[in-house]
Amino acid sequence: MQNIIQDSNAEALRLESLASYHILDTEREEAFNDLVNLAASIFKVPIAMISFMDAERQWVKANTGPEIKELARELSFCNPTLESDDIHEIPDTRLSFRFAENPVVTAENGIRFYAGAPLITKTGYRIGTLCILDMHPRSLTPEERVMLRTLADQVMPRLDLYQQERELEKKTQSTLAYAKKLDDYRAELEQIAYAVAHELKSPLRAINNLAEWVSEELDDCASSEIRKKLSLMRDRVLRLENLFNGLLDLAKVSRGIAGPQEVNTYKMVSQLVASLQKKHPFTASVSYMLPTILAEKTALETVFLHLLKNAVEHNPQEDLKIEVGYELTPDKMHQFYIQDNGTGIAPAYHEQIFGIFKTIHNQDRQNNTGIGLTLVRKIVREREARVWVESTENTGTRFYFTWPV
Repeated sequence: MQNIIQDSNAEALRLESLASYHILDTEREEAFNDLVNLAASIFKVPIAMISFMDAERQWVKANTGPEIKELARELSFCNPTLESDDIHEIPDTRLSFRFAENPVVTAENGIRFYAGAPLITKTGYRIGTLCILDMHPRSLTPEERVMLRTLADQVMPRLDLYQQERELEKKTQSTLAYAKKLDDYRAELEQIAYAVAHELKSPLRAINNLAEWVSEELDDCASSEIRKKLSLMRDRVLRLENLFNGLLDLAKVSRGIAGPQEVNTYKMVSQLVASLQKKHPFTASVSYMLPTILAEKTALETVFLHLLKNAVEHNPQEDLKIEVGYELTPDKMHQFYIQDNGTGIAPAYHEQIFGIFKTIHNQDRQNNTGIGLTLVRKIVREREARVWVESTENTGTRFYFTWPV
C-alpha cells in the first residue's frame, strides 16, 4: 500500500514537472524536427520520435514518417522507458511478453524494433523520450547506445530554453499589461487635471473682472489699503490662472502632439525671444548655429518657451542677458542650451526645480506656477532625451537639453 502511495506521489510530481514546460499541444518546431531527422539518419530507421508522457497519453512533439500527434499511454512502447534512466530496448517486439499482442506489432509490416532514451529534467524527472523504431528486428551496438543517449541529451537543453523563453514572454506580457494600466491611470489623471483646470478658469476670470470693476468704481474714493488688497487679489487670481494654464499645457502634451516636421530652430527661438521682449526688456544672443531639424514643432517650441521664460522671469538683473546655443553631441543628439546672467541656482536645488509645483523664488512676486520645468522634463524624457542645469549661486544659469536627430 505504501509503495502505491509513493508511486502515485512520484507520478504527480513528474506530471507537475512536465506541465511546467508548457510543451504539450504546441506547434512543431525546427529544433526538435532536426533532432529526429538526425536520429533517423544515423540509425537508418523509418521512425524517430520525440514525445512527452502525459497522464493518459503519449504526446508527440516531433517525428519522422507520417505525422503522429498522440498515442494512448497504455499501448506506448515508451511507457516502460520512463521506469529507468537507462536506454530501454526491445530487439524483437514479437518476443516481448508486454507488447507481442500490441496492435502496432500484430499488424502487417508492424513495429519489430524499439529503442528509447528517457528525457530527464535537471530535477531528475523522466518526462518523455527520444526513441527510434523499425519494421525489422535488430539490436543496438554499444556505440549506438551511446549515440542514442547523446542525442536524447540534446533535447532537454532545447526544452529548458523553450521554458525560459516562455517565462520571459510571460514576464514581458505582464510588464506590458502593467505599463498599459499605468498609462491608463495617467491618462485618466491628466484628463481630470485638464477638465478641472478648464472649468476653473471661467470663475477666475469673473473674479478678476469683478476686482477690476470694483477698483474702477471706487477710483479715488478707495483708501490705499483697499487698493493694495484689490491689487493683491488680482495678483493672486492671475497666479491661479497661470497655474491652471500650466496644468492645461501639461495635459495637452500627453493628449498628443502633431508628427515631426522640418523646424528652423533659429527662426523659432528668435520669434519666441521677440515675443518675450515685449513684456520683459532683455538682450538676447541667438547662435546662427541653431539648425533646421526634423521634430514635433509644438513640443520643441514648448520646451524653448518655458526655458526662455524661466531665464527671463527669474532674473533680477537690470541688464538682463540671454544666450541660446547649440552643438551636435558625439552620440549624434541635438544639444541646445539657454544661458542667463542671473543670480544662479545652488546645486542643492538642481533636481528640485524640475518637480511639479516646486520653486525657489517668491511665487507671488514672480507669478511662478512651478509647472514650466516639469513640462520641459516631461516632453524631453518622452523622446528619450534629457534636460539638466549647470549653475552655482551668483554665476548665472545654463539649462541644457538634448533632442533626438
